[in-house]
Amino acid sequence: PPATLIRSGLLAGLFVGFGMIFQMLGLRETSAANAGFLTSLYIVLVPFVTFFVYRSRLEWREVLAILLAAVGIGLLSLAP
Repeated sequence: PPATLIRSGLLAGLFVGFGMIFQMLGLRETSAANAGFLTSLYIVLVPFVTFFVYRSRLEWREVLAILLAAVGIGLLSLAP
């Protein structure tokens, strides 16, 4: 139904908008490396969001990949 689609789109837009606002505010308070690290973690967190929203179980390989990606992003972004 169109009303459900519009409501879902508005809710998604609200989350994206607040996310962008908070990211801009955070950029004033931290370094570019930290901001890049936190922004990159959004991609790593997608499987967890999928788990909570759709109740789909994560496989051990996915969890391992998430951990490795988070460590790799940290090593690239947070190195002195």
